[in-house]
Amino acid sequence: MKKKKFTVLGLFVLLAGLAAVYLFIQIGGDTEPLPPQPQAPSHQMTMRSPSEITYFYITNAHGMISLAQNENGAWIGTAQFIHLDQSMIRALAADFVNPHIEMRLDNVQLAEYGLEPPLRTVEVYYADGGIDILHIGHMTPDGQFYYVRLEGNDHVYLISRTTGNRYLWAYENIVVRDMPFFDPDLLINAALAERGKEPILITPNFAVGIVEGIPPGMAFVGNAGLTMVSPLNGRRVWASNFIEFVVVPASNIRLSGLASLSVDHLYLYGLDEPLLDIFFEYVDIRAQAEDSVLPSRVWRLRIGNLTGDYFYALYDGIPHVFKAHRDMIAPLLELDILRFTDRLVHLTNIGSVHSIRIAGHDRVYDIQLNHGQIDLDGTAALDINPTINGISIQERSFIDLYQMLIGITYEHMIELTIPQEAPELSITFNTFDADNNLHATTSYFYRFDNSFYAVRSETEEAVRFLTSRQALNHMFRYVYTILANE
Repeated sequence: MKKKKFTVLGLFVLLAGLAAVYLFIQIGGDTEPLPPQPQAPSHQMTMRSPSEITYFYITNAHGMISLAQNENGAWIGTAQFIHLDQSMIRALAADFVNPHIEMRLDNVQLAEYGLEPPLRTVEVYYADGGIDILHIGHMTPDGQFYYVRLEGNDHVYLISRTTGNRYLWAYENIVVRDMPFFDPDLLINAALAERGKEPILITPNFAVGIVEGIPPGMAFVGNAGLTMVSPLNGRRVWASNFIEFVVVPASNIRLSGLASLSVDHLYLYGLDEPLLDIFFEYVDIRAQAEDSVLPSRVWRLRIGNLTGDYFYALYDGIPHVFKAHRDMIAPLLELDILRFTDRLVHLTNIGSVHSIRIAGHDRVYDIQLNHGQIDLDGTAALDINPTINGISIQERSFIDLYQMLIGITYEHMIELTIPQEAPELSITFNTFDADNNLHATTSYFYRFDNSFYAVRSETEEAVRFLTSRQALNHMFRYVYTILANE
């Protein structure tokens, strides 16, 4: 009997001890809390349809996006947005009401998951007056999901990285950043202003338009050609080269990451005084013309400071600051206007050349063209009958010499300088205009150094360009060779 008493007493003590341990664990102690336990996912955080949404407010440290859905189901920016990607916004709405939920966590410390405060907040307003506020936190360690929760809900959910990124990068993805394309042949005016340099201003010559849809008298590149307004006032511009070296690189620039929704503080991006300001005005041939006059449109892109591999960029018409990769901007920053401006001698058809005088190195060469018509198998052809100082030379030899002359190019620009010495060389072209009137154009060459001549035309007092001495010396030797062989 005594043994049975001790057995009952032992069981009682054991049970009491277990109870004490259990209470100690429940009350606290130094043990770690149990980690949050994953629960079976709920398929929807809200029981809504995208069509019920009337407003979105998406906020983070960079600003707020405000979107509203009108009665036709189209999304519009309630503030600054004017170009919106409707498909991206519809995807945002669908993701909100029916996201792919991987897991649900309970009993979590919100701050540990980036949810207090949240990295991004999405406020959604419904037509019936209801409101849902979604908090988006950190990405999971494996980089596959984001932690999110609905305000007022104790659960934390894991949503896919794709869905989370749509919200985290919403302000970049919903803005359509495509700049309009225009036909370079419809260019009216162009300007490039590089910080600290004289602006390049170019305008087409006026001529009767021949492009379908353009009224007579409208200027455009394809028919009229271009003229430099600044800094080389009055100098002709090669339209094809200008398009190749300026228009095409500029129109190929693509706006990438969005740097700021606001354009209130452009000085932060170097856009108040841009590193490069590109301006094109062109005929909008697609617009409805009034009184047979088509309206013009402006294409303007400002390039600001460099940040890493990107320049800040602002396109007039899309009121946000973007980034553009440096590789797209570099060709325009390294622009050499001599690559698309006229050469030393205007390209003139041989049939319009009357004579050429080359003077220098104690020699004068008078080249005369005695134009005539010959019949080749019943087809009229031009016969130029060239002579140098009265000596007939072969036509092929003159053509080679003429190509050397018109191939003389400006290679560098210098500060305007008034020559103090007499020119070493001069070249005079006498050409016929459309009315068969004769005009003389003379270029003067002054010693600059052992490699270059400084050049000016007869209408200019100062020299501004340099051209190769080697090219001119080679031309003189060729003339000497021609005469020696005749």
